[in-house]
Amino acid sequence: MTPLLRLDGVSKRFTRTLPARATLYGRLRAALGGPAADAELWALRGVTLTVEPGECVGLTGPNGAGKSTLLKVAAGIYAPSAGTVTRRPGASAFLGLGQAWREELSARENAELGLVLMGLSRRAARARLESVLDFAGLGAAADVRLAELSAGQAARLSFAAALGSDAALFFVDELLAVGDAAFQERCAAAVAERRRAGAAFLVATHDAGLLARVGARVLRLEAGALVEPCSSAS
Repeated sequence: MTPLLRLDGVSKRFTRTLPARATLYGRLRAALGGPAADAELWALRGVTLTVEPGECVGLTGPNGAGKSTLLKVAAGIYAPSAGTVTRRPGASAFLGLGQAWREELSARENAELGLVLMGLSRRAARARLESVLDFAGLGAAADVRLAELSAGQAARLSFAAALGSDAALFFVDELLAVGDAAFQERCAAAVAERRRAGAAFLVATHDAGLLARVGARVLRLEAGALVEPCSSAS
């Protein structure tokens, strides 16, 4: 079976120009008329992994380990500095805290827009809209401007809209842990249902208990590299 996602030897480098006088070396370069020095950070180093249809893969590790960067490279938001990323053609969805929405639009309008951006026709998006809003549990707040909702309500809406799409591959950055216990149980059940239909999830989180509940295969990142052993949370 062809994986939905394959990363081969993926590395990601970020650079930024340091102020000329931030270091002794920089001050010497400036005195000699040379260009400012660049600082280099390798956020990912030689990551290789696959995500199969129906699988949930959890990324764990300390803050700064590269989990969010790995998700964004895998989703195509960042280009890798080295290595290759192969995604099977089809719709995918990226879910993260602080995800961009149109704050001047209502929750309902944002949900419809999100479904369309994830590949649905406007007619299909409207047909699914009520079930998405019901899953998010917004009630009367569905017609309130997004700017007036809490961060938790917006996060629930984001997750509900993604699950209402036809995406086969989901990239989830901490978002499975939003909401109360009842909402998290609905999320776990919805993830299980989508997996049975062949969808896959790549999830970055600090919540080992959550990964256990959804039966994830767990990978650990440290300093941008996958470390052994890799285990199952099932």
